[in-house]
Amino acid sequence: MNGAPLPQDGASSAAESSSVGKILHDVRGLLAPAMLTADRLSLHADPRIREAAEQIIQSIEQAVHRLKDLRG
Repeated sequence: MNGAPLPQDGASSAAESSSVGKILHDVRGLLAPAMLTADRLSLHADPRIREAAEQIIQSIEQAVHRLKDLRG
């Protein structure tokens, strides 16, 4: 046994893709309230709060892009 990965058939590959899509959907749903709150905070009068909000927004956007990359 050489430890090489076993080839996947089309059905298991499609199921895996579907699972990743569902997970992506769920995670994006979990991140949505944080994004909405950060968007509101980005309009705050205090520049420190606006800066923190922008950092949160950038982090959430990076996470979403990385999750999209998992789908292939």
